[in-house]
Amino acid sequence: MTPLRRGVLGIAALLLACGVVAGLLLSGLAGVEAASDRATARARGEVVAAGLGDEDDLRVRWTDATGTTRTDRIGVYAVDRYPVGAAVALRYDPRAPDDLPFVDDPEETLRTDDYAVPFGVVLAVVAALLLGWAYRGAVFALRRRAEPRREPVELVEGLPVDGPPIPIGLSTPWVRLTGASGARGRPLQRVMWHPALTAAPPGVFEAEVRGPVNGLGAVVVTLPDGTALVPVGPRRRRLPWFVEPSAVRADPRREDVDWVLPPGASRPGRPHRYQGALVLAVASLAAGGVGWLVIGSQTGVSAFAAAGAGLLVHGRALAGVRT
Repeated sequence: MTPLRRGVLGIAALLLACGVVAGLLLSGLAGVEAASDRATARARGEVVAAGLGDEDDLRVRWTDATGTTRTDRIGVYAVDRYPVGAAVALRYDPRAPDDLPFVDDPEETLRTDDYAVPFGVVLAVVAALLLGWAYRGAVFALRRRAEPRREPVELVEGLPVDGPPIPIGLSTPWVRLTGASGARGRPLQRVMWHPALTAAPPGVFEAEVRGPVNGLGAVVVTLPDGTALVPVGPRRRRLPWFVEPSAVRADPRREDVDWVLPPGASRPGRPHRYQGALVLAVASLAAGGVGWLVIGSQTGVSAFAAAGAGLLVHGRALAGVRT
């Protein structure tokens, strides 16, 4: 998949997940606000237990207008104001007294903030990621306008030192600048994966390099077949500690590759067709669990699961790892 298609896929996945998450969170927020509007009856409760769970919730005993005594677990911000035995002013829906009551205090907005705060975080994250794509595209476009120079380069594939039990494709392509652009101690430029990398000449070969000779600035390397590689971040002195260098591997699905294998070894197999779906399902389940811990509702679980799936697809696209 080319960087352009990958970018389109990543942004589409991000926007789709954002729309689903925003809809779920706004739906949950509207439900809480509607319940608050219906809570017109007042009651006085007593704190019978405090500091419950990770959020230091309260257990409050109160009596509704019919004389029925009820006990509910209620979350508040000002935990110190409600020790055991303290009185709590409550509001509840007189037509549905079994529903969770609200603390009759305009400063206690915990239940609405459970949806409003994640919604704001989602918008901030989406804006930051879109700005990241815009910045990468701008750097690529500006560097391509620079005057090219012929320099020797070498393609390197960074493989995870300790890969996960599920192979999710975390290898990253790099260009080692062995000419003037790498002479000042920053010879490594990370690039987005492109299918043309597997057809590039092995070892050191000459390519067009555009960008600053010195400094941290990214450079655009054009392969002999005319493919311009999209840079990811500035140049580096060395590979990250969690990857090890390797020659760019050929695609194991290609039949035209003359595979040279050690005795007793077999040709690499095709990637499992359900591998991506499995990774996506695991990420969604993990994010849904976080949603249950943070919000504690089915809406929160669905919203976080959608966010986890969308961010995984988008993150792989933005990272430019090999597919």
